[in-house]
Amino acid sequence: CAMPLPGFDAYAGRRVLVVGVGNSAGEIGSELANAGARVTIAVRSGANVVPRQIAGIPIQYVAFAMRALPRRTRAVIAGLFGRFTELLRGQPVLPKPAYGPLDAIPMIGFHLVDAIRAGKVTVRGGVSALTETGAQFIAGIEEPFDDVIFATGFSAALVPLGDLVRTDVKGFALRTDRVTSADQPHLYFVGHSYDATGGLYNIKLDSALAAERIAA
Repeated sequence: CAMPLPGFDAYAGRRVLVVGVGNSAGEIGSELANAGARVTIAVRSGANVVPRQIAGIPIQYVAFAMRALPRRTRAVIAGLFGRFTELLRGQPVLPKPAYGPLDAIPMIGFHLVDAIRAGKVTVRGGVSALTETGAQFIAGIEEPFDDVIFATGFSAALVPLGDLVRTDVKGFALRTDRVTSADQPHLYFVGHSYDATGGLYNIKLDSALAAERIAA
């Protein structure tokens, strides 16, 4: 979006720290920068960034069409898209996470990337502590901020299960299929499958599968 959203102009000239690098953080950070805020984004684990469209087709539709392909094939295609994007747009300005774009919802669109390249947004590492005047980062750098916005998303609430289930790098339960626990064969998870098709679509698939397993 080239123009700031209503209300974002209230941050013009202010030093704003956005914590997180998901889609919400990307939208908020870029809009604040377009509104004239002095934006810093705190990135702990990195982000996979994909275009909004491929050949005019929304990325969600592309991801949906790829679902019929084996995972290994999808990983190869995603890797080719990534390399092609780097050839067109240059090296990534955000660190790469330990997981791929098939393992979690990627950042969709280059709005934040473009703001970083334009010098409107500064990238820092994870936040180690908040101070009276700002924040301290893992690298030991301390900076003052007028506002701090947390866009840190969410994680799976598996703490009550303790060691009964194992988790992947994103904290979601390991499964033998989309919904069945890899550790507890009669335990099913809905909402632990995420990709560019979106959370609600995946929950729809997971809930039907879980119901089938329980009915059987």
